[in-house]
Amino acid sequence: MRDCPERCPVRLHELYNALCPSNRPDDAFYLRPLDKPTDKQWFSITPVGVNTLSNVVKRLCSRAGFVGYFTNHSLRATAATRLSDANIDEQLIKIKTGHSSDAVRSYK
Repeated sequence: MRDCPERCPVRLHELYNALCPSNRPDDAFYLRPLDKPTDKQWFSITPVGVNTLSNVVKRLCSRAGFVGYFTNHSLRATAATRLSDANIDEQLIKIKTGHSSDAVRSYK
């Protein structure tokens, strides 16, 4: 990602976190966008539903020209891998990706 820092997943994760409400639930990674975002907050405290995410991932991957089967877990696994590669604390990765076990270690 050094050749394209604006697409760095870690930087985008940090930006996303900065635009989320401070009182968001710990177990909700993807939040619904606000109808009227402000400079400091783009998202509500309401999590996006699993079925909504499933369809979004499928549609985005198809439009991007990716061939294969992509699911919510594809995003979860990629996020966990990239965060781990960036030396983000394992406990924080578990919280943000919803892992309850030490399975995040397999993404190292």
